[in-house]
Amino acid sequence: MHEISVIVATDFDSTIVASALPGTVRVRARHGWWVVPLGPGVAMDLLGDELIIPDLEDPNQAAELPRVLAPLTETLCRLPLQGAIALTFTQYFGGTGAQAAAVVKEHSVVFGPAVHEGAINAALERLGVQAEPGRDAFDTVGLGEWRSMESPARVE
Repeated sequence: MHEISVIVATDFDSTIVASALPGTVRVRARHGWWVVPLGPGVAMDLLGDELIIPDLEDPNQAAELPRVLAPLTETLCRLPLQGAIALTFTQYFGGTGAQAAAVVKEHSVVFGPAVHEGAINAALERLGVQAEPGRDAFDTVGLGEWRSMESPARVE
């Protein structure tokens, strides 16, 4: 299975997020956006354990996502962000798989956590990502180039 678990933000806000989450790095995405990978150990201090995203294809497990993300979203809501940030998650084995997203803006969660087809594009559009012709917001930012967030890659 492939997974993507990242925060998408502007340059400024990605710096704020990375400084608040020990063990994270910022990676340049496309069109001025930045990605902060949420690897296995990122939320260790917040959760006391690894951040484990539930099986998004199982409705009962997917319903647990808000509870699983609560310590992380609460921390992100306290940050002095200039704009919005998107938490994005996919799980797939070939095909499109399942996805979830949330948006934090002005010290609150203003979208999600939502688990449905198109959740990531909806979140990215709330950030102001404008899709290139023939692409969706997901591909415009370059998230399609990422497959596993255990070792960050550079997307240009």
